[in-house]
Amino acid sequence: MGMIIASDGSNFANVVGRCAMSTTMGACFGGCTGLLVMLIYTRLTTGHAMWDLTMSTNGALTGMVVITSGCATYEPWASALGGIVGGLLVLPGSLFVLHVLKVDDPVDAVTVHAFGGTAGVLFYSLMASKNYVYELYGATNSWDGGPRHYGWFRGDTPHTFAANVIWVCVIFGWTMGMMYPFFWVLNKFGKLRISREEEMAGVDVSKHGGHAYPGMEDVYNVELRHMAGDDVMTDVPDHKFHGSSGVDYPGSHSSKLQSQIDHLKAEMARLVALVPGAQTTGKDSNGLVPNTGKDTVV
Repeated sequence: MGMIIASDGSNFANVVGRCAMSTTMGACFGGCTGLLVMLIYTRLTTGHAMWDLTMSTNGALTGMVVITSGCATYEPWASALGGIVGGLLVLPGSLFVLHVLKVDDPVDAVTVHAFGGTAGVLFYSLMASKNYVYELYGATNSWDGGPRHYGWFRGDTPHTFAANVIWVCVIFGWTMGMMYPFFWVLNKFGKLRISREEEMAGVDVSKHGGHAYPGMEDVYNVELRHMAGDDVMTDVPDHKFHGSSGVDYPGSHSSKLQSQIDHLKAEMARLVALVPGAQTTGKDSNGLVPNTGKDTVV
């Protein structure tokens, strides 16, 4: 991408090419790092490594946020390092917001933008290349004629890092000072959150008239009614989708969903029959494969 943009050889095209390259490197390394961190975390905490696409995509986003402030001043390896920093922030940032701050942030916006943005402001003051900074802004400051500062880890003094730490504090102070009273007033008037029923149904349905994931409506209906009846998310006891009271949930379309499940099982059995040497096993009364301690194909 950078080569295409910079193909005419002009200085501006070179700058734009670096921006594109930095953005790509930040996204790639951030996504891979976020995925690997989640793999290690789930392996250590549950015993099973989980491939989490959400952590990968949020890692890519955070990696791009980290390199954004100085994307035209980074060399490719520095942009990759910025992406790794972003990927490392995603999981701990998400856990911190949820369990320490007690904030429900389902898309990890705070982690991606607040934590990633903070890291990006500081990352520039550490890794900006002297040559690229001078190319963009000149070697001297226009207001006092002094030398232009660049990255501390690239040979400059820590002045820019100190200034950017102060700048981060100013941003947080201004944002909190302006928005906390605003949200406090909304909360006092009961306008900060939607109702519990709307929250459980999802704002896609209750506010925007459609599901975020078409085809999953049956699952949503079952989970929503189960939550409304028991106030906890538990497994549905049987294929008839009964609640703890033993009453069928209206509107859950259980027969349609069960038909889809049966069709899927039949298709899986057909595919297994095509595998040479495939060994099948019986099922118990609940339609589950008993654990024999051996690898089997259903």
